[in-house]
Amino acid sequence: MNADNQHLAVPEAIDLLDKLLRYDHQERPTAKEAMAHPYFNPVKRAESSKSRAQ
Repeated sequence: MNADNQHLAVPEAIDLLDKLLRYDHQERPTAKEAMAHPYFNPVKRAESSKSRAQ
């Protein structure tokens, strides 16, 4: 990431990648923990609103 493309990455994405790319596997989140990360909140909101509309 550099000054030219920094605007393309939201802080939540950087935080999630930082956690997923930990060398020590015990420091990395599980798949369930990763899916609970705030980065996925827009997806969760879209899914919940879609299911309410049906």
